[in-house]
Amino acid sequence: MTTLILWEANDSSMPIDREERRKLIMSMLESVKKSLDSGDTKMWGISAGGGNGYSITDRSAKEVFANTMKYAPYIKFQVKPMLSADEMIDVMKEMQP
Repeated sequence: MTTLILWEANDSSMPIDREERRKLIMSMLESVKKSLDSGDTKMWGISAGGGNGYSITDRSAKEVFANTMKYAPYIKFQVKPMLSADEMIDVMKEMQP
């Protein structure tokens, strides 16, 4: 199942020191890049204003949970399983009398 993950930086957990913050963010971005390169994450993006964005994955709920926990407490997540158009059509057909 495709899952949309909305994320937002938890500024209260981020280091105040600019260089420490940069190092932390770069280490998280390296992890994101690995996930994109492996195909585990299908898409990833950040708002032009910074501090929040999205990712899309086909991983299982258990894998999504394990992955998002790697970023705690620095990033907060909203995880939203999604249906394709074909899956939606199947559900609508099943609802017919």
